[in-house]
Amino acid sequence: MDRNWLYHQYIILKKSPYKIGEEIGKAPNTIRYQLKKHNIPIRNRTEAMSKELGNNWKGDKAKYFAKHFYMRKYKTKPDRCEICGEKKKLELSSKDHKYTRNVDEYQYICKSCHVKYDESKGFIKRDQNGRFI
Repeated sequence: MDRNWLYHQYIILKKSPYKIGEEIGKAPNTIRYQLKKHNIPIRNRTEAMSKELGNNWKGDKAKYFAKHFYMRKYKTKPDRCEICGEKKKLELSSKDHKYTRNVDEYQYICKSCHVKYDESKGFIKRDQNGRFI
């Protein structure tokens, strides 16, 4: 793979290894290997997800994981469940399951409150035996 072409795609155009690989029919790991081989500096996760990297920034089209990653970074995690107030292991929950980038649309709640909340809103259902469907 030509170093100048790869440098242009990755550094100048700010494409991800995934995007470059997709365009030329190669796996992202192959692209990362070539970047290392040609001594092209590889971006860290924060740089790769930042707004300045226009080709990688998906905004509201981002997937579930990316939005939760963003929320964990910008929403302060309390020591207690926001519903029951108990000090338990907390999960990040979208209040309306629309998964926007609005910090107020998320809550940190314990697992039992998370299940109860999602059931009460109709996000999850159970069959007649009590199993989730």
